Amino acid sequence: MPVFKRSDKVVWDELAGEAVLVQPDRAATFVLNPSGAFVWKRCDGRTPVERIVADLSAGGAEAARVEAETAAFCAALQAKGLLEEAPAAPARTAPPARFAAPYVAPRVNLEELADKPNQRPGKRDIGGSRP
Repeated sequence: MPVFKRSDKVVWDELAGEAVLVQPDRAATFVLNPSGAFVWKRCDGRTPVERIVADLSAGGAEAARVEAETAAFCAALQAKGLLEEAPAAPARTAPPARFAAPYVAPRVNLEELADKPNQRPGKRDIGGSRP
């Protein structure tokens, strides 16, 4: 599996365990659930996806399922220009990180908030209930 790094064209912050990603040049905003935020933070250009999967599945989740869901999640982020494959270089593996929340599939809200120009995401956009 590859090593990913976050795009330099994305600004992000963590809110209540989720991550809010913004692509200013596209006026696009994305919200990641806690599992997705965990993967996002570990995509630092040096941590292999295998290490991320191992950290996510350490809580007892089935490794094969976690691997498939993480690969699909990273592919979705890469397709949106949020992640890039890191150049081939000797990988320095980040120390193990424990994923403290119950594992659920990493998810990104791919509904861009571009139809709401100049509007910051509100509580409802960041994980509140959606109609």
